[in-house]
Amino acid sequence: MNQSRFSVVERVVDVAWEADCLYPMICAAFDGFEPCASSQPAALSYRIVSESGDACFSLVRNGAVINRGLDASQLLFALQQDIVVGIQCLRPDLVFVHAAVVQRGGRAFVLAAPSGSGKSTLCWAMLHHGFRLMSDELAPVDPATLRIKPFPLAVTLKARPPYCCPLPASTLTTHRSHYVPIDALPSAPATESAPIGAILFVDYASSHSVPALRKLSAAEAASRLYPNVLNALAHHSMGLDDVIRMTGSVPCWYLASAALEETAQEVTGLLCAF
Repeated sequence: MNQSRFSVVERVVDVAWEADCLYPMICAAFDGFEPCASSQPAALSYRIVSESGDACFSLVRNGAVINRGLDASQLLFALQQDIVVGIQCLRPDLVFVHAAVVQRGGRAFVLAAPSGSGKSTLCWAMLHHGFRLMSDELAPVDPATLRIKPFPLAVTLKARPPYCCPLPASTLTTHRSHYVPIDALPSAPATESAPIGAILFVDYASSHSVPALRKLSAAEAASRLYPNVLNALAHHSMGLDDVIRMTGSVPCWYLASAALEETAQEVTGLLCAF
């Protein structure tokens, strides 16, 4: 039996599986999290059961089957998403924002956007410009301190990025996504929490010929950030007070992204200037 045991925002997650073909997938996805040698019971304990050789799997969480009939790609996606949701339930004290986060100079920079808006691709590009990965998917914010905790899942891209930021040879490719292993990143991921330095709202459209940045008021930024809060109902005033505090404490911009390299250079110049 193969096993991976790691810590996700101070909660133990355990994944066990028999099929050896899953080993590179599990490692690629979760090796960014801190390994956990503690013998304490896992808050989230998963077992992957082979249903038909190495082609079909069931996913079991804490003893209960939650998915059946999954191929390897579907399994990895289901496992990632279940951990994302499960951690939100285990840490209701944190505000979870759907966003990528990169770190530089001890500050966390939030790239917030709905799925399909290019935040993961921009995150990957920023890692080639001196930034370190904190998260490709989720920003766990401590509302008392406005510090973001790392959530270093593998950088996951739906499509291959442009030539300026090629995927490493060790990238795991499935029919759903490209997973960049943590050890293949341009620099080591951030392992400590960091205060929010700025928030950017990423909007990619093919009609954008050049990248453009627009400074936002705290009110407009709050209206854009609030829909990206995943566990608003777990917080006082449904999380609105926390969102207002975030956007009122740091500079916020709307980013109309365009060609990837030009956009990454524009954002790097902005974030390094203050």
